[in-house]
Order: sequence, then structure tokens, then C-alpha cells
Amino acid sequence: MGMVTENFQFNRDKYYLATRPTVIASSIPYFVGRPEFLLFTDSLSHSSENLIDVKKLILEACRLLELGSESLMIEENYLKTLNLGFMLLQFDVDTMHYFDRLGRTECLDIIEFYFLTVTKWMMNFDEFNYLDRDVKLKVVKTVWFIWCKIHKCVATVRYRKLDKQAKREHKILRYTCIDRKQVKVDTSWLSDYPHVYVSR
Repeated sequence: MGMVTENFQFNRDKYYLATRPTVIASSIPYFVGRPEFLLFTDSLSHSSENLIDVKKLILEACRLLELGSESLMIEENYLKTLNLGFMLLQFDVDTMHYFDRLGRTECLDIIEFYFLTVTKWMMNFDEFNYLDRDVKLKVVKTVWFIWCKIHKCVATVRYRKLDKQAKREHKILRYTCIDRKQVKVDTSWLSDYPHVYVSR
């Protein structure tokens, strides 16, 4: 009567995981996947902070929101109106230039361009114009980075179609081509850590 251990069926499941001996990581950096100087850095010991003041950028966006849209684009539906607004941002391959260095000035220029461009583009929504200014600004702050990514992808694809000499390493940001293998990226303004760890 009862069950007999000889009748048990072992290892018959499809997703059987073989038991392996547990291997303990040799060190904390190996376990975490970061070097020691990133793990054991005193954040209070930094002698200088690099703050970026965006007050002027926010004030300029508020000014644009107060003025309203520069020109009314009237189409048969909202999607076509927004697409027309996006088409006005097409870049010209002939006048495009290349970034040979990407540092603080260039990054802030890219941020300013996309933030203000999204502010202008959002004003093509009729419903957007009926919102309070604070709500409009909150929407722009939420959307601008996503829009920046979409514009980068669309512009890069368009550039690769138009220019036969375009490479996979080429990306378009703010109508400027960046060759990821050739560009010199300065991250000293962004972090005290070496460039190889910041750019990952």
C-alpha cells in the first residue's frame, strides 16, 4: 500500500534544468559588473558641480506659447496638419554639415533646438492651443525628448536614402550628421568618470 520511491519518474519535464554547483562571484565589481572606482566613490568629495541653467529656454518656450502659431496650416484632418508641420522640418542634404566634436556647447544647442521646435510643432494641435500655458509647458516638457528621438530616426533614414555615400555610423541630429566612429565626444562637463564609462 502507498507510494514506493522506485516508481518515481525523474527528469521527464521538457524544461528540466540540470542542477549546477553554485559559483560565488570572486569580487563585488565582478558580481555587479562595474569597476571599483564607480562603486566606492564618495559623491560628496566632488570639488565642482556643473549646473545647466534652462531658465532662458523655458522663458523662450513660454514666449512662443503666448504668441501662438506662426502660420496656420489648415488641412482636411489633424494627421495631415501635423504631418505638414513635420515636413517643414525636413533637412537639406546639400547644406548639411558634420560634427567633428560633440561637447557641452553642441549638446546644449541640440537640446535647445528640439525643445523649441517641439513647442512650435505642438501649436499645430487645435486642442493644444486651448490648454492653459502651464499645462502646455508641461506637455512640451514631457514630449520633447520622445519627439527628438523620432526626428533623429526619420532624418537619419531620409539621409541614408538620399545620400548614396551614407554609412551605418552616420546619425542626424539637428540637421547635422554625426559619424559615431569619427566624432570626438567630450564628456568632461558631464561627469568626472572616464569617457569609456560615461558613453556606454
